[in-house]
Amino acid sequence: MASFFATDLTNAQKKVVLLSSLGGMLEFYDFTIYGLFAVYFAHQFFPTNNEYLSLIASYSVFVIGYVVRPIGGIFFSHIGDEYGRKRVLTMTMMLMGLSAIGVAVLPTYSQIGIFAPLFMILLRTLQGLAIGGELPSMIVYASEFMPHKKRYAIGSIFTGTLGGLLPAMLLNIWITHHLSPTQISSFGWRIPFLIGGALCFIAYKVRKTLHETKEFKQ
Repeated sequence: MASFFATDLTNAQKKVVLLSSLGGMLEFYDFTIYGLFAVYFAHQFFPTNNEYLSLIASYSVFVIGYVVRPIGGIFFSHIGDEYGRKRVLTMTMMLMGLSAIGVAVLPTYSQIGIFAPLFMILLRTLQGLAIGGELPSMIVYASEFMPHKKRYAIGSIFTGTLGGLLPAMLLNIWITHHLSPTQISSFGWRIPFLIGGALCFIAYKVRKTLHETKEFKQ
């Protein structure tokens, strides 16, 4: 985040760097918590006679999020070129927030049967598409908004995005310390997704205050 504290940036440039960095952090946080808490809900959505097979199935869905990221990059890059970078940045944030909330409130296999894993796959796919479109769009937006400070902007974006690992891991430590494994499996694993979804909606509202770049308007 060194670029945010650079003294030669204007207030508008600092705002872009900050929102880009925090936006990437929130999306990577939502992307990461699935992997951290899958062990607690795997059997609820992928029930088998073998708990390891359930876990493998759950992490297979985790991989789907990575597989579709290039598709998200291509899809949202097209939207960004046609309709604006700002639109993509708000769309991906909203999509990530909706997906996180969806996972948090998703009924289990015992409640809705085969639709539970199918919806989990769908939500995970949407998350992968969102983060796949988020990162390149942020880089393009920041580069166009502050062309003479690209190093600062892009460095902050990657720092903020990868920094999403930290709050995810800290929350994992807090939950596992204060809740029993039974409580986590029952409801505790849903808490990080609810928090992430709520924060994404806040970031979405803030991102709507951004202005489109001059390069796109031209």
